[in-house]
Amino acid sequence: MRRCRARPHRGNVGPSRAGRQCLSPRGRRPRCPALRAELRPARSHGPAGSGAPPVSPDDVVTALVQACERRDLDAVCALVTDDIEYDNVPIGKVFGPDGVRSVLGAGVMAQADEVEWRVLAQVASGDLVMNERVDRFRIGDRWIEIPIAAVFRLRDGRVCLWRDYFDLETYRKQR
Repeated sequence: MRRCRARPHRGNVGPSRAGRQCLSPRGRRPRCPALRAELRPARSHGPAGSGAPPVSPDDVVTALVQACERRDLDAVCALVTDDIEYDNVPIGKVFGPDGVRSVLGAGVMAQADEVEWRVLAQVASGDLVMNERVDRFRIGDRWIEIPIAAVFRLRDGRVCLWRDYFDLETYRKQR
């Protein structure tokens, strides 16, 4: 079992406890919430009635990011619900797959010769997935880089809420 990097819990000292700092006194259940979450079986979902194998919310968001990088708007729209709320926080909200398509099919995504979305960290808890990433867009010989924090909520194996938080001024300074 992996040791938690949190500070040692009271009473977990000495060589006989090495490697077991985050276990309960009986050694059955990790005390540390982060370690408990890591050991919990992943919840998996498949799109309702799709007959597709179950996938985790983390996998759905990863597939969404990859589809955005390819600018495959059909694949993106297949991964979102009919009532999705997509909030590009400094710019505004759109609703439904057509709204998502209108945002991703315009602006810097449409102007870019190349798109890279580098996920620096991604965590999932139940149907909630959050990631920190840098969205990169090559226009001509220049790259525009936008640091983003994103929140995704899933329902029935598809994204029903997507919020991208970023600093609009960071983008404007690179234009």
